[in-house]
Amino acid sequence: MGCCKNVIASLVCTAVLCGAGVAAYMYGPWNKDNDSGSEETPTTLTAKSSTCKNCCNGLESNCDLPIDQVTWAMVHNAMSSEDDSFYAANNDLSLEKALVEGYRGLMLDSCLCNGDTIVDVIQDFVTGNDEDTEENAEEQYLGFCHGTCGAGSRKPETVLNNIKTFLDVNPNEVLILEFEVGEGTLELLYEAINDSGLEKYVLRDEENDGTVTTWPTLQQLISSNRRLLLFAHNGGMESCETSTCPEGIFYTYDHFR
Repeated sequence: MGCCKNVIASLVCTAVLCGAGVAAYMYGPWNKDNDSGSEETPTTLTAKSSTCKNCCNGLESNCDLPIDQVTWAMVHNAMSSEDDSFYAANNDLSLEKALVEGYRGLMLDSCLCNGDTIVDVIQDFVTGNDEDTEENAEEQYLGFCHGTCGAGSRKPETVLNNIKTFLDVNPNEVLILEFEVGEGTLELLYEAINDSGLEKYVLRDEENDGTVTTWPTLQQLISSNRRLLLFAHNGGMESCETSTCPEGIFYTYDHFR
């Protein structure tokens, strides 16, 4: 019986190591750029709906509608894609390609990364080590990931700059970004948004406190060039009705039920 247990344990270890090897081969940095979205250019970020000069988000009938009466096609875990070499990716195509095709909402998760790869993640899982070392904690940086940066992450500066480029070259398009804020990332995320130059597009409520009584129409947002709505939850974000929200960011569950 003891011999059988040893054989089974050896087979399990072999399978795990093989899986780690395959993952490393498929998703390691030597395979393809882990931030392929950075290759998107202003030309490729031109929306397919841009040929309609009188449209708002692709349709003329959208223009006079308040934004809470418009249907928004959104991409869940938009940073996680096969294009960007994520392990077990949620999407085939990058978020940049989704914008070009007509999606106008992106859901992004912010994380603290430490440079781990998918091999490190698997090794930590096998050994039961889920603690960040003191050395790794000092090297942490902001990324957009799904669960763990080792399974794939995107640089916020690249993602946010590409979103800004999309807004720059498509003046009749309005976007929603919804952030699931990872622990310890709210201030870093706010800094990244400000550093990207997106601030000039961000919609702010009249009282600038995150509360809204009446939403503007798409045409009003386009005319005022405030064509980006930011929502966030978790990671220290609370209801703007009872606490102070970061300027320009609405609390998701004040508005999405």
